[in-house]
Amino acid sequence: MASLSSAQTSKATASTGLLGQRYAEAGFSVTDPRGNAKNIQSVDFGVNLPIVPSLDLSFDYAYGWTKVASTHVHANSLGVAATGYTTLAGVKAFAGAGVGRTWVHSLGRSNYNTWALAVGAEIPVGDFTVTPSISYSDLLNNQSGGEYSYGVEGSMWLTKTLGGFIEATADLTTFALPPAWFATRAFLRAQPATRAAAPVS
Repeated sequence: MASLSSAQTSKATASTGLLGQRYAEAGFSVTDPRGNAKNIQSVDFGVNLPIVPSLDLSFDYAYGWTKVASTHVHANSLGVAATGYTTLAGVKAFAGAGVGRTWVHSLGRSNYNTWALAVGAEIPVGDFTVTPSISYSDLLNNQSGGEYSYGVEGSMWLTKTLGGFIEATADLTTFALPPAWFATRAFLRAQPATRAAAPVS
């Protein structure tokens, strides 16, 4: 799937990736679980803020929906994450940690807290950036065995303020969903027209 994004820095001075750049995003994703589970659709909104050199802070909100048997399921999620990175020979290796809270509405209502860890690297390939990553997520209140995710993303800035990327993720799940499922996500990223100074690197 193709996607679009925008940045506040000019293409001439900006990194080919997203680390160290300030941006807001709005996205749509479709998760296709293996087995007989219905697709999960969601919309999300977020912001990424470089706090100090080599450290970004991000906030996000997501609304997702699906159908289990004849029951409609809806969920609202809020999250915050910190990502630190270092640049070696043009490659940005990163590690991040985040926490979140999700409210689920179906026949009844429930909510839970989550945490996640991730490592990966932004690798420039000409005007493109390839970002492989590995992450782990779990529930805060009730250890459930967690979920490992393996993903790769390709991105490219198309203009001074517009870019795009495609992402594919494979998850090995030990709770809530079938043992393995795959997701492909596409996002539209939009940012304020005011340009910022060169990104933190």
